[in-house]
Amino acid sequence: MGERLIRVTIAERSMEMHFQPIFDLKNGGVMGVEALARFAPHPIRPPDEWFLEAASVGRGVDLEITALNLALEQLDRLPAGMYLGEASGVAVNSKGHIFVFHRGGSSVGPAFANTAAQ
Repeated sequence: MGERLIRVTIAERSMEMHFQPIFDLKNGGVMGVEALARFAPHPIRPPDEWFLEAASVGRGVDLEITALNLALEQLDRLPAGMYLGEASGVAVNSKGHIFVFHRGGSSVGPAFANTAAQ
C-alpha cells in the first residue's frame, strides 16, 4: 500500500466503524458493542493489514487514533446502557492496552496494561 495511501486514509478518515454486538452469555441480551474499523480505499484488505502497514511506515498510532475518534464520535448514537467496561464507559483494546472512556467526562486513560509484556 505504502505510506502515501496510509497518510491519505488518515487525513480523509477513509474508514467506517461497524458495531458488532457483544452478548451477555448469562441472560442472552446485548451488553455492549465492539467497534470494528472497515477501510474504504483500495486495495480491499483486512483491517489488521491496514494497521500493520501503517505501523510499518511509522503511522500506526495515527491510524489507531483516527479509528478510535471515529468510534467515540458515534458513542451517543448507541442505545442507553449499551457499553463495555464499568459504569457508563466503553472499553477499548488498542495494542495490548485497555482504556476506559466515560461518556460526557474527561476521564480518559489506561484502565490496566498488558502485564505479560512487563
